This record gives sequence, structure tokens and C-alpha cells, in this order.
Amino acid sequence: LHTAYRRQRQMCIRDRLFYFLSVMKRGFIYTILLLSILLGSCNHHDTEKAEILYQNGVEMEKRYMPDSAVIFYHKALKRLDESNDNELKSKIYNQLGDLLLEHNIYETARSAYQQALYVSKELADKSNLSHAYRGIGKYHFLYKDRDSALYYFEKPLEFFPEIKNREERSSVYNNLTSAYKLKNDIKSALECNAKASVSYTHLRA
Repeated sequence: LHTAYRRQRQMCIRDRLFYFLSVMKRGFIYTILLLSILLGSCNHHDTEKAEILYQNGVEMEKRYMPDSAVIFYHKALKRLDESNDNELKSKIYNQLGDLLLEHNIYETARSAYQQALYVSKELADKSNLSHAYRGIGKYHFLYKDRDSALYYFEKPLEFFPEIKNREERSSVYNNLTSAYKLKNDIKSALECNAKASVSYTHLRA
């Protein structure tokens, strides 16, 4: 009887232990799910906030306040540190690069374009990737480095059908026109200029 009682007690303890562990396991799973939801919500909130900061930066550019625009762009990118929104990240980096290049801050502009290049490579729409390549091309163009400028201006042609933005497509040919002129390749320059005109016509349609 004593042995049977002991076995019964051991089974009872074991059952309670299994029950406790199952509850703990469910609790752990629920905790992970909750954290995932909360983190997803935070990331979504950060993306929305970053978009607002980005638009503020664009507005500052329109008001001819480049210093303020740069601050807003950096704040937007900071918001996106933990985000996977590479579409928005690359757009901001490109915008920042354009602004810095316009104000002759060449090296920092190039770094911004390189960051845009890095985060946009896996995107289905290659518009931002094209913009980044063109930005680096413009950097070399301003330094009269004809071969490097042409190399980067030609890169978007490798994935041209994947560039969804029509204005970006037109810009590709406009930059190529300038690069070929710099190399005194007038025939190629005229061909690209014609293609840019066609793209612009489609854009206006």
C-alpha cells in the first residue's frame, strides 16, 4: 500500500509539473506574440513619424532653408533605425544626397547616395536604386571624371524595365545625354536626348 501511495503521489506531482510547464510555455508564447505586436506597432509608428519628418524636410527645401531640411532628414533616418522600410530610407538618402550635392558638399552627398544604393538593392521597384546610381554619377560628373560618370549613369540601364517611376526613367537618359556630351560622343548624346524626350512625353500623357 505504501508503494502504491508513493507511486500515486509521484504521478500527481508529475502531472502538476507538466501542467505548470504547459502553462508557462503558453505564457511564454503569448508574451512573444504580444512583444511582436507591440514592436510591429512601434515600427509602424516610427515609419509614420519618419514620413512626416521627411515631408517637413522637403518643405524646408522649398522655403530655401537647407540646414533645417538636413536636420529633418537626419531625424527621419534616425526614426527608421529599427525599421525595414527600405523604400522610405532610400528615398530620404537620395533626397539628402541631392540637397548636399546642390550645395557643393560633395563627399557627404556621395555617402548619402551610397547608403541609398545599399538599402534599395533588394526593392522590386528600382526607381530609388536608379536615383542613387545617378547621384554618384553626378558626383563624378561635377569632378569632370567622364569615365566614372558615364559608368554610374549607365548602371540603371541594366534594370531599366524595373524602374517604375517614369520621371526617373527620363532622368536616366537626361544624365546620359550630358555624360556623352562631356565625352564628345554627340551621336550617343542625341540618341539619349531623343529617348529622354519620349519618356517625358509619356510622363505628360
